[in-house]
Amino acid sequence: MAIALRGELGNNQDSKVFIEALNNNVQRMKVVLDSLFESDKT
Repeated sequence: MAIALRGELGNNQDSKVFIEALNNNVQRMKVVLDSLFESDKT
């Protein structure tokens, strides 16, 4: 996943941009998973 993400960014030099994009993706996945687990409880 990390290699594909870095390739999509087209930015192999600036790791800060890469890390921020990766963190954003992780945050989005966390929100989705949290909402899935919340809907299971109801």
